[in-house]
Amino acid sequence: MDAKDFATLSAAELGELDADVLAHLKTTSGMTTAQLKAVKGKVKGMTKAELDGFLGHVNPAALKGALGDLGAMDFGATAPDLYQGVKTGLGGPAQFTKSVLNDLGNLIPELPAADLQALPSASLAGATQFAAKLKAAQVASLGAPLQGLTTADLQEFVGQVPVTELLDSCKDLASVGAWEPGQKTVLAARATAALGDAKDWAVAEAESLGAFLDAVPAATPGVRLPPPCVGPRARSGGQETGK
Repeated sequence: MDAKDFATLSAAELGELDADVLAHLKTTSGMTTAQLKAVKGKVKGMTKAELDGFLGHVNPAALKGALGDLGAMDFGATAPDLYQGVKTGLGGPAQFTKSVLNDLGNLIPELPAADLQALPSASLAGATQFAAKLKAAQVASLGAPLQGLTTADLQEFVGQVPVTELLDSCKDLASVGAWEPGQKTVLAARATAALGDAKDWAVAEAESLGAFLDAVPAATPGVRLPPPCVGPRARSGGQETGK
């Protein structure tokens, strides 16, 4: 059976094939999106070796089309292997589009720093489902790609990042390089949502913003104090005063 004939197989016919057979069929290069969705249960049950074989031959267009279904599943211990197969099959993170990022779903935790750093800025614009599953270390790795977003796109993206994860990434993000004033304002505004009322901030809360503290509005009580005094307490004549 060649790749063209494989594309004509029905879901029922595909269901009769064992996972190890699918893993070694090179004719899966003709697989359609509908066919891959039909065998997603078999893909979930594949071993690492079977996943490597299957994803090494499957039609990239079908893989891209069925990614949302695969990303919605819990692959458990083989999730890292599935992600690696997806990455290879789609040409690497530099080729990931917005739709691919959003469709990764439960595979998002598997993206390492190097892959996140290689993502195109344009692909992050509108990738809100992707943003919602990121952890602090991953957000920190996105510094350079995020700097390539417009202020509006950045606001939309970070608006979906879990606020505590964004806050925990602030110091690392701030160290990436020069952020535009509007971008710093967006990041600071989102991160401060995790800190509560600014009048109750202590030094630790203010310092958690890193260099983005400068983007907090000057009118915010207890925040824009001259170094080294940061927080709700100020120095007067060398003595600390209370709130």
